[in-house]
Amino acid sequence: MLAIKLKLKIPHSCRPASVDAAAYAVMSNRWNDKEVVEHRHQIFLGTEITQKFVKGEVIESYEVESLKHSIAQYRSRLSDISC
Repeated sequence: MLAIKLKLKIPHSCRPASVDAAAYAVMSNRWNDKEVVEHRHQIFLGTEITQKFVKGEVIESYEVESLKHSIAQYRSRLSDISC
Protein backbone atom coordinates (compact mmCIF):
# COMPACT_ATOMS: atom_id res chain seq x y z
CA MET A 1 0.00 0.00 0.00
CA LEU A 2 1.33 3.40 -0.97
CA ALA A 3 1.19 5.90 1.86
CA ILE A 4 1.12 9.57 0.93
CA LYS A 5 2.07 12.15 3.49
CA LEU A 6 0.65 15.64 3.17
CA LYS A 7 1.87 18.34 5.46
CA LEU A 8 0.03 21.60 5.85
CA LYS A 9 2.20 24.66 5.33
CA ILE A 10 1.00 27.74 7.17
CA PRO A 11 1.12 30.84 4.94
CA HIS A 12 3.24 33.67 6.30
CA SER A 13 0.96 36.36 4.97
CA CYS A 14 -2.22 37.54 6.62
CA ARG A 15 -4.29 38.04 3.48
CA PRO A 16 -7.96 37.23 3.85
CA ALA A 17 -8.56 33.60 2.90
CA SER A 18 -11.83 34.44 1.15
CA VAL A 19 -10.07 36.70 -1.38
CA ASP A 20 -7.49 34.00 -2.14
CA ALA A 21 -10.19 31.34 -2.48
CA ALA A 22 -12.19 33.48 -4.88
CA ALA A 23 -9.09 34.23 -6.96
CA TYR A 24 -8.25 30.52 -7.14
CA ALA A 25 -11.81 29.69 -8.18
CA VAL A 26 -11.71 32.22 -11.01
CA MET A 27 -8.17 31.59 -12.21
CA SER A 28 -7.74 27.83 -11.78
CA ASN A 29 -9.40 27.10 -15.14
CA ARG A 30 -6.80 29.24 -16.89
CA TRP A 31 -3.72 27.69 -15.26
CA ASN A 32 -1.58 25.09 -16.97
CA ASP A 33 -0.83 21.85 -15.12
CA LYS A 34 2.42 23.09 -13.61
CA GLU A 35 0.75 26.26 -12.29
CA VAL A 36 -2.04 24.20 -10.72
CA VAL A 37 0.50 22.05 -8.87
CA GLU A 38 2.59 25.07 -7.84
CA HIS A 39 -0.46 26.80 -6.37
CA ARG A 40 -1.50 23.63 -4.52
CA HIS A 41 2.04 23.32 -3.16
CA GLN A 42 1.72 26.77 -1.59
CA ILE A 43 -0.49 25.10 1.02
CA PHE A 44 0.34 21.37 0.84
CA LEU A 45 3.61 19.60 0.09
CA GLY A 46 1.94 17.26 -2.39
CA THR A 47 3.25 13.87 -3.43
CA GLU A 48 6.70 12.77 -4.48
CA ILE A 49 5.46 12.68 -8.09
CA THR A 50 4.01 16.20 -8.03
CA GLN A 51 7.21 17.47 -6.43
CA LYS A 52 9.23 15.87 -9.25
CA PHE A 53 6.87 17.38 -11.84
CA VAL A 54 7.28 20.94 -10.49
CA LYS A 55 11.07 20.55 -10.35
CA GLY A 56 11.10 19.46 -14.01
CA GLU A 57 12.43 16.00 -13.19
CA VAL A 58 11.66 12.99 -15.35
CA ILE A 59 8.28 11.41 -14.68
CA GLU A 60 8.39 7.68 -15.33
CA SER A 61 5.70 6.17 -17.54
CA TYR A 62 4.18 4.26 -14.62
CA GLU A 63 3.82 7.56 -12.68
CA VAL A 64 1.96 9.49 -15.40
CA GLU A 65 -1.56 8.31 -14.52
CA SER A 66 -1.03 9.13 -10.85
CA LEU A 67 0.27 12.58 -11.78
CA LYS A 68 -2.71 13.25 -14.05
CA HIS A 69 -5.08 12.16 -11.28
CA SER A 70 -3.37 14.43 -8.74
CA ILE A 71 -3.50 17.41 -11.10
CA ALA A 72 -7.21 16.85 -11.78
CA GLN A 73 -7.90 16.67 -8.03
CA TYR A 74 -5.80 19.78 -7.33
CA ARG A 75 -7.53 21.74 -10.10
CA SER A 76 -10.94 20.72 -8.77
CA ARG A 77 -10.05 21.60 -5.19
CA LEU A 78 -8.54 24.96 -6.13
CA SER A 79 -11.65 25.92 -8.07
CA ASP A 80 -14.07 24.82 -5.33
CA ILE A 81 -14.28 27.73 -2.90
CA SER A 82 -16.40 25.70 -0.50
CA CYS A 83 -13.40 23.54 0.54
